[in-house]
Amino acid sequence: VPQTTKIPKDRRNLRVDERGLDPETLLAVRRTNRYLRIARDLSDEDDIKSQYEWLGELIKHGSLVDAADKLRELLGVSIADQKQCSDSASALRMWRQKIETKLGIYTFQFLMPENELDGFSYVEEGAPYAITLNSRNAKNRQIFTLFHELGHILEGSSGICLTTSSSNAINVERRCDSFAADFLLPASTVKAPNNYDALKTLAQEMCVSAEAYARRAYGLKIITKST
Repeated sequence: VPQTTKIPKDRRNLRVDERGLDPETLLAVRRTNRYLRIARDLSDEDDIKSQYEWLGELIKHGSLVDAADKLRELLGVSIADQKQCSDSASALRMWRQKIETKLGIYTFQFLMPENELDGFSYVEEGAPYAITLNSRNAKNRQIFTLFHELGHILEGSSGICLTTSSSNAINVERRCDSFAADFLLPASTVKAPNNYDALKTLAQEMCVSAEAYARRAYGLKIITKST
């Protein structure tokens, strides 16, 4: 009898808890699980262990936000490299390739309902790990989700992430959001936009959404709610 696929436990979408996961989402989870099992079967245990030595070193840096600079060094992507991406699609391809080759974390894209979740991280059965993105989402949104879920892996957790009433889960989500924002938009790169067109231009330069850029600028107190 085939083993039961383990669903990421840390659900943060109240709508999902009410009625269960959509069949498309369940299929994405099963595919992720299956591909990881194949990778595990084809890999030597010592190779997998050495593949994730970087994780222990990065955790030593303490908080997720403190680890952002070190992670950029591991990935070998400078701010200039990030800005050289022609568009969000090419940026997403670059980030996925770097995360897979430098960190050993598999990244997948599967069709899932847009109103259910943005993606999930999978660490349920140990290394190797994976991040699965909702391919229906805009590329900018997928990039942010990619690093949000990477934050979960750095914390040793996995989940299907949006929102929940649990205060503990909300804190985890905020930490992962802060990590993604700090990595993609370091404080030294964020400028105050004069208007919405300027905001879109600044966001496009960094291959992030205008909303993500505005939230980061607001968090750094570069702009105010009335700006």
